[in-house]
Amino acid sequence: MKLLKLPLEDRPLLTKYREIRLDLAGVGKDDALEMKHEGKGIIRLTTRGQLGVESKIKAATGFQAYEYEHAELVTLFKDVLKSSEKYFEFTQKRLRSAKDILKKGGHVIPSFKDPKFRMYHDNRRQIIEPENFKGHDLSNDLLDSKPFLNKDQASRFRFISKFPYSIAYNKLNSVRVA
Repeated sequence: MKLLKLPLEDRPLLTKYREIRLDLAGVGKDDALEMKHEGKGIIRLTTRGQLGVESKIKAATGFQAYEYEHAELVTLFKDVLKSSEKYFEFTQKRLRSAKDILKKGGHVIPSFKDPKFRMYHDNRRQIIEPENFKGHDLSNDLLDSKPFLNKDQASRFRFISKFPYSIAYNKLNSVRVA
């Protein structure tokens, strides 16, 4: 909706997409975007998906969410985002792959795995700091974001964000091989 409110000269790609959609869909379909769901906001799960707050959006790649009610998922994801770990473990059920059966033999049977579903901010967009940001508890707020100015700025943010999770090399604490 924000895009559609911009002046025409500020949205050339959207205008071109709208023309192509009209050519493909035929008469009466000149809208460029189709609203599928509306709601309060979206919880972004790095590059793995989105979960709508007060809407039906539910896409979590790598996480089998079909066993959960939508409200349960919103609560689970909000709780994980408030925690210091920013991940949770779940039991993943799938059938053995054709490649595995070909290599090892056997039958198509269920296999189980306990992967971690990580919910770190991936720095693909820049978070817009709200007013009165200092000292305000943002753990239950939805924040807006904007694209980075260029690829270099995005790369710097992503590089800096990995510091808490990487181990710095130090010759005094490394293991020496004799």
